[in-house]
Amino acid sequence: MERGGIVNRLKELRKESSYTQEAIAAKLGTAQENISNYEIEKVPIPVDLLIQFAQLYHTSTDYILGLSSERQIVKFDADQWEQDVAKLIELYQRLPKSKRKVILDLLICLNQ
Repeated sequence: MERGGIVNRLKELRKESSYTQEAIAAKLGTAQENISNYEIEKVPIPVDLLIQFAQLYHTSTDYILGLSSERQIVKFDADQWEQDVAKLIELYQRLPKSKRKVILDLLICLNQ
């Protein structure tokens, strides 16, 4: 990774979140000087703090490290997914067979 990737991402995320280095330090349980050092790449970010940065900014460690351009983490809600699938099955089962075929064909087309 080229130098400056972490610097730009950490500063960018902090400023967009309207945090000061002091506020971030307090949230992460470290000193403001450490946050400054991480932002200028004077010292490497410990893995545990890298994870905390990612959680705080709702992004991935790969994004912070410059390994990914995907900024947002897609959150998966298993409970909601199960409810949605159950509802789809229920609705599908209520349909007459002729309409089931239409729905199935539509789903196949949408996935091609």
